[in-house]
Amino acid sequence: MNRAPTILLTAFGPFPGVSQNVSSDVVKRTMQHFADRGTSELNVTATLLPTEWRAATTTLAGALEAARPDAYVGFGVSRKACGFVVETLARNAAASVDANKQMPPQSQILSRGVRYQTATIPTRRIVSELRALNLPARRSLNAGSYLCNTVLYLGLAHANGSAVRGGCGFVHLPTQLAGHETDAKTPIAGVRMSLDDAVAGAVRLIDLLADDLGVNRAGT
Repeated sequence: MNRAPTILLTAFGPFPGVSQNVSSDVVKRTMQHFADRGTSELNVTATLLPTEWRAATTTLAGALEAARPDAYVGFGVSRKACGFVVETLARNAAASVDANKQMPPQSQILSRGVRYQTATIPTRRIVSELRALNLPARRSLNAGSYLCNTVLYLGLAHANGSAVRGGCGFVHLPTQLAGHETDAKTPIAGVRMSLDDAVAGAVRLIDLLADDLGVNRAGT
């Protein structure tokens, strides 16, 4: 009996300057949406990654090994994001202090890794579909050099040696969402998305990947 395609999602916990990471709330609610659908034709699973260099990479490796996903999408936050920022490139570079006040063990993610890797989810189509939902969305050529870039790079490295046929990618969200309670004293200018908007966009993204995996969701 063939197993249902699996899509793995990851989100991050708090890190310096962001004591409440909205990516975890978006992924949690997105997971609940698919659980409520009750379909057996698609398995959506999620893992919360610590914002620590060693713990994040170890946790991601374990999640990829356990889930054996057909597609993988990581979610994180960026102060520069005003909507969905769909990353297209991962650099073999790591920098910045993590939540445990530690620097990365080395400046390269993989010592023998290629300089760049390209996201394999359909980034242009995702942005187009999100905009069709009246959600702010754009593609990005720079995922930074923090853990978001690292998990995209490692996810792509894993995909190159396994059957991740539905693609691998990463999406940045705003650090604040309209109507979402945080401990921030002032709102960030330009934020136009709500938590409901972010979840709706994440659900649409997963549905697109499911389409590419041949999942029939008729009647759901």
